[in-house]
Amino acid sequence: MQNAIRRTLAQTELEQAINTTFAGAKSIVHTEELTDGMYNTAYTLTLSDGMKVVLKVAPDPSIKSMRYEKGMMRSEVEVLRLLRDQGGIPVPEVYYYTGDQTNLEYFVMEYMSGEPYVKVKKSLPQEERGDRS
Repeated sequence: MQNAIRRTLAQTELEQAINTTFAGAKSIVHTEELTDGMYNTAYTLTLSDGMKVVLKVAPDPSIKSMRYEKGMMRSEVEVLRLLRDQGGIPVPEVYYYTGDQTNLEYFVMEYMSGEPYVKVKKSLPQEERGDRS
């Protein structure tokens, strides 16, 4: 999905990110952009050894955004790591995070199959949705 906020990476940038994440041991054989999000851009990448990962990239820091949107990716990475460390909830492993002080902030995480909650919410019984209204 194209919009003024989402940042599209060239194939060479995706390859550099994977090279950095896996110290040159893996390369990309297939790229698919995930189009459901509105803020970050996400890609599913199939690697040379068959592994699938998701790479999420934050908007360019020069893009004007709301104050609460600053540091969102760092917060997401911290929450994923915290939940994974606690156990009990299936959460993808974060393999690499650039940090929010860079011009190209991104992270690479384990691919987990499934459907986004917003797509399946209406098909779930009310007690599974958490809707108490």
